[in-house]
Amino acid sequence: ANSGKLTVEMSPKTGPGDLTFPASLAAPGTPNDALVFLGRVVQPGVAQCVNFISFTVEELASMALELPEKPSEVMETGQTVVDMLRTSMATILKCPTVLGSCFLFPLTNEARLNAGGLCEQILEIRRKFAGSLVVEQHWASATLQGVRALAPAGGLLKNMRTVDQVRSLLLWLIVPDWPVLLAGFIQDAVGRIPSGEPFEAAKELLATIARLPVQGRAAFRDVVAEECGDTALLRDVLLAAARALANASLRQCIRMERVENPMWEAVLLLQLLWAADACRVRIAAGAAMAARA
Repeated sequence: ANSGKLTVEMSPKTGPGDLTFPASLAAPGTPNDALVFLGRVVQPGVAQCVNFISFTVEELASMALELPEKPSEVMETGQTVVDMLRTSMATILKCPTVLGSCFLFPLTNEARLNAGGLCEQILEIRRKFAGSLVVEQHWASATLQGVRALAPAGGLLKNMRTVDQVRSLLLWLIVPDWPVLLAGFIQDAVGRIPSGEPFEAAKELLATIARLPVQGRAAFRDVVAEECGDTALLRDVLLAAARALANASLRQCIRMERVENPMWEAVLLLQLLWAADACRVRIAAGAAMAARA
């Protein structure tokens, strides 16, 4: 794209066979061989108008407000709104680089997740869906694609060390309704082979969190403590999701009659949330002490 601002001088050469320009292009009294042209230069990644794909809490709240109040009417009279919500959320869940820039507080110097506003709208949407799996399964499938795009199989994720890089992992925990998605899996009879993508998405998400390096795990703890510090958010959304993942992993161990990796990875997630809660308490205590000083 052309920025329209950066220019370079392009002076025509003189001599036999070289480029010449009509005399009419030269200013009065200016020789042709001294004529200088200024032109736009292409700069990769620069454009006059730049629009980034994003999804804000305000846009989500607008969609949630348009959903019918009665759960029985959501899939009947509100189908257009449901489709828009389903596809919009699935689109960003599939793309971790976009997901990490969504649901942030506007006009801040540093990116910071509006976790309270997001969870308020997510819980309202879940109430109106009333446990319907149609939309949630679509989001679980999108989450699976996004996790695989972020973390191809094999080895530690050595480059994932900052809060901005791990924020998408937190959003994959918040948005899908894991207790509802995995409830049927957990309640299945022992010995039945699980099917469907929700548990596969849960396994991939747990494995990705476990593959974070030490700095990445610390960043995950910090983003939970600093951006999801509300007690109700931790209890009703994050801890509920982690508990559902752990219960499903435990059920899988019972089926297979051995302890498998998802069980240990779920325990690690619970430990990270516990560490984040302890960090949140220290931050609150420090803020209270500073206010009294």
